[in-house]
Amino acid sequence: MACTTTGATTTSHAYDSADRLVDSGYTYDAFGRTTAAPGTTLAYYTNDLVRQQTAGTQRQTWNLDSQLRFRGSTVESNASGTWTQPSPSSTTTAPTRTPRAGQWRTPPPARSPVT
Repeated sequence: MACTTTGATTTSHAYDSADRLVDSGYTYDAFGRTTAAPGTTLAYYTNDLVRQQTAGTQRQTWNLDSQLRFRGSTVESNASGTWTQPSPSSTTTAPTRTPRAGQWRTPPPARSPVT
């Protein structure tokens, strides 16, 4: 089946010398990382991994482990000017890799300190 031009629309975009989209609503930091796109803002860790993304009244924050790898995330909502977690399950923990087996597993629960 051939494509037709009936009802088709054309969308144009603008780019800077680094080939980054510079349409309205897009901003970048000094390192060339996207800090805002229409309806979304982004923040980064110093190792360039995304730390936080906010879109409207929703925000997700990613956590890193001691090796600076993604470890989990927290999702929050802002309905009345204060960020709150909608439920206890809004915090996730990333799976860890078992080197010997090469399979993904969920980390064991935290242990109580020995007294």
